[in-house]
Amino acid sequence: MRIRAKVDRAPVNGGFPFAAASLAAASGLELDDPAPPGELSSELFAAYDMEHSAVRKIRALRATILQAVDQKPRGEALTCALVGMDCGDELPGIAGNLAIVMARLGMRTLLLEADFRAPRLAQLFGVPGDHGLIGYLDDSDEQPAPLATAVDGLQLLPAGAEQDLSTHHLERYSILEATRGWPAMTECVITGLPIGRDQEAGFLANVFAGFDTAVLLTKQHRTTYDRVRSVIDVLDSAAIPIAGTVLL
Repeated sequence: MRIRAKVDRAPVNGGFPFAAASLAAASGLELDDPAPPGELSSELFAAYDMEHSAVRKIRALRATILQAVDQKPRGEALTCALVGMDCGDELPGIAGNLAIVMARLGMRTLLLEADFRAPRLAQLFGVPGDHGLIGYLDDSDEQPAPLATAVDGLQLLPAGAEQDLSTHHLERYSILEATRGWPAMTECVITGLPIGRDQEAGFLANVFAGFDTAVLLTKQHRTTYDRVRSVIDVLDSAAIPIAGTVLL
């Protein structure tokens, strides 16, 4: 996977508590972690080879995100949304690897999967994927707890069983509100959502309401400027700052 990260709006490093994590990230200081069990997919390269060229770019993205939220008060979880445009196939791997490098800083990390049309994170992490976030959005009584993964400090709440879920289910709730207390039990929440060319970007304002920051994932020679501009406008209207852009 080729990842080229471009930082567009990263504030300077400063406050507490994420400033220390930002400094550690920039310095490459991470917790020692034994080799993960074999159930993790090779696409989660950050779990196997921290010196991989793609991992270095994921770590640079991590540092950018930490700098963007380094003024958050003590005790509040960092929340970051990845918005995928024309790169739905790449999004799960990027979200999974980003969550891994966050957890390797010692941050209790929760990875939420919001792609109900083509969920893949349960497969990548080798955990059951029949139940998950959909249970919080469809008024059912089944609201499963996040699953432990083979990566120390990282939990996953899969999307749930694959289905052609229309966007109105997502529009009804903010992801953070729907999952209630789970984000409060973590230090970092990462989620990713691809938006198709047939989808208007307006629903993102409600889905990601309350998130600290967002990262845009775009496809070179495919994602148009107008498409990116529409997503930026929606996120700006919801007061969700954009930490940066990844060009794939």
